[in-house]
Amino acid sequence: MNSQTLRLLLLLVCITMMRLGDASCVSGFGLNSAGGCYRCPVNCQNCGPSGCNQCTSGFGVNSVGNCYQCPANCQSCDQSGCIQCAGGYGANFQGGCYQCIANCTTCDPTGCTQCIVSYGVNSFGDCEICAANCQTCDPTGCTQCAVGYGVNFEGGCYPCTSNCLTCDPSGCTKCQTAYFGVNYGVTSLGGCYICSWIGFCLACNQSGCTQCASGHGVNSIGNCYTCPTNCQTCGPSGCTQCASDYGVNPIGNCFQCPSNCQTCGPNGCTQCSSGYGVNFIGNCYPCVANCQNCGPTGCTQCAGGYGVNSTGGCYKCVASCQTCGPSGCTQCVSGYGVNSVGGCSTCPVNCLTCGSSGCIQCASGYGVTSVGGCNACPANCLTCDSSGCLSCVSGYGSIARLGLLGTCYLCPSNCPSCGPTGCTQCPVGYGANPSGARQTCSACPTNCQICNPTGCVQCAVNYGVNSTGGCYPCDTNCQICGPSGCL
Repeated sequence: MNSQTLRLLLLLVCITMMRLGDASCVSGFGLNSAGGCYRCPVNCQNCGPSGCNQCTSGFGVNSVGNCYQCPANCQSCDQSGCIQCAGGYGANFQGGCYQCIANCTTCDPTGCTQCIVSYGVNSFGDCEICAANCQTCDPTGCTQCAVGYGVNFEGGCYPCTSNCLTCDPSGCTKCQTAYFGVNYGVTSLGGCYICSWIGFCLACNQSGCTQCASGHGVNSIGNCYTCPTNCQTCGPSGCTQCASDYGVNPIGNCFQCPSNCQTCGPNGCTQCSSGYGVNFIGNCYPCVANCQNCGPTGCTQCAGGYGVNSTGGCYKCVASCQTCGPSGCTQCVSGYGVNSVGGCSTCPVNCLTCGSSGCIQCASGYGVTSVGGCNACPANCLTCDSSGCLSCVSGYGSIARLGLLGTCYLCPSNCPSCGPTGCTQCPVGYGANPSGARQTCSACPTNCQICNPTGCVQCAVNYGVNSTGGCYPCDTNCQICGPSGCL
C-alpha cells in the first residue's frame, strides 16, 4: 500500500468515526463541504461552513456566525434580544429579562403567566393563593383540586365520596386503585364499588369489568372468563397474547414455538433466543461464535468487544473498544476515544468521551475547553464550559445572580435550588414562604408533604388535611382521607 492510498484510507476512517449517521457530526463539531468534521466556534453546539447554527444555553448567534453572551438570566437569544428567559424571569420589550413577582414561575410584560402550585394568576397578573385544598386556580376559582376533592359550582373544593380520588358535582369520576390490594370502579350513581365483586376483575366501571386478571378475558356483558390453555390475554375471538414460548394460531389457540424460539406465529418463529437466528423456514439455528443475533446471511449483532466482518462473522475488536465494524472501532470504553486509524486512544485527563479533535464530554465537575481539554468547574458547579458554570450542585443557585456569569451561590436553608428572588423549589415537608426580600422554605405542619402559607396542601400517606390546614391520622387501613373521612 503506497503513502497516498494510506492517507486516503485514514481520512475516510476519520470522517466515519467523527460523524453520526451519514450527514451529521457530534455536538460541538460541524460538517464541511468535503464531508469531514471540524470544531465549531466557542460556545457553539452545531455549525456549518457559514458559522454557528445553534449556540449553547445562554448564548446566541450573531450576524457573522459566532456566539455571544445573552442578557442576564436569559437561556436563548437572537440579535433582537432574549427569546427564552430562565425560570422566574420574563422577557421585556427591550429584549432583556426581568424578575417575575413572588410565587411566579413564568411572566411577560403584562404580568405573571404561570404561578407555583396552590397559587393562581389573578386579573391583575399577580399570584394569589388558591382556595383550601386547591392546587391550581384562576380568577374564576379553582381549576384543579387536591386528591380526594372536586371543584364545585362556586369554584371551591369539596370532599369526594368514600374511595373516590377525583369528582365533580355529578359524582365520582375516578375511584381508588390498588388500595390495600383492592380496586374500585365508578357506579352509575357516581359512587365507587369493589371491582373484585366481579370474579377475576382488576379494573371496572359502571358497565362492568374493563380489565381481568392474567389468563382471563372480558366478555360482552362485562364479566371475566377463562382464556385458552397457555394464553395470557384473550377476547371474544380467542387468544390475543400467549405465554412465553407459545404463539397464536389462526383459530385463536396457543401452540408450542419451535426449539430456541421466544415468540412465534402461524408461519414459524419471529424471534429466536440470544445466539440463534430465524432461517427461511421459520426455525431457529445457532449463530456463529460470539454472535448474539443473526439472520440467513450471517451475524447482525456481535457480543460486546466483537464486530461484524464483511462475511457475516464476528472478529475481536482492538483493545479498549466496545463496538467495531469492518473499518475499525466505532465506540471505545469510557476514558478512551476513537482515533484517526480506527483504534482507541486515551482521552485527556478527566474526560469521559473524546474524538480525534479532543474531549467531547468531561467528567462531572469539569468542562470542555476551547482546545478540547477538561478544566475544573468553579466551586459548587456541576457542569461548565469555557465561559463558566452552566448548572450548580443541589443547594446552590443561579449562575446569573448579580450578573456574575459562571458563579454559584449558596441557597437559603432547606432549599435545593434557588434564583435571585430566593428559593425556587422546596423539598418534601417544606413550603415556599414569600415573606421578606427573598423567598425561603419553611417547615410544613407535622406529617405534611406539600404546604403553602395558609397550611397543608398534601399530607403524608395515612394522614388527611383537616379544615385548619393541618394533618390528622386516617382511620385504620385508610391511606388517604379528607375532612369527611376515608377517600
